[in-house]
Amino acid sequence: MRWGTLKKYGAFLLCPILFAVSMPAGAESHPPRFGMNVEATMNSHKNCAFGRAVNVEFSIFDFMMNGVSLNASDDFTVTTVLEPSVFARKYFFTTLFVQLDLGMSVGIEKNNSTVTALAGIGAGFQCLLSNGDYFIEPYIRGGYPFIFGLGVRFGSRL
Repeated sequence: MRWGTLKKYGAFLLCPILFAVSMPAGAESHPPRFGMNVEATMNSHKNCAFGRAVNVEFSIFDFMMNGVSLNASDDFTVTTVLEPSVFARKYFFTTLFVQLDLGMSVGIEKNNSTVTALAGIGAGFQCLLSNGDYFIEPYIRGGYPFIFGLGVRFGSRL
């Protein structure tokens, strides 16, 4: 993987701010949160891949959450995929959300690596536990290059 390729796709990491501009104001501000995901994705040529992620989200604007995420998935045979990305999330009715992801996908198979742009949209709902200190969020997402993902995110306020 060349440094020039990483710089080229790294510009995509700032794009979710465009998502923020189109959202109406009105929701309350959220505290920063740390989370971890487990999910099944189609990050493989033949089979489903299973992944895990860590992410941090914070409120830049009162009406949405922004964050950074690092997802790693593999099919336990030859394919490993790393997905560093940024996201913008809009909550509706304090429990339902829509999320836009932009970043890069680094696919590693045997001794070859491929870097592509990552773009996706997801939806889910949050279940707040213990006065909102902890949360569980089942979600589904679709996009490129992973096709689909189905998982659960859990975490706590920072």
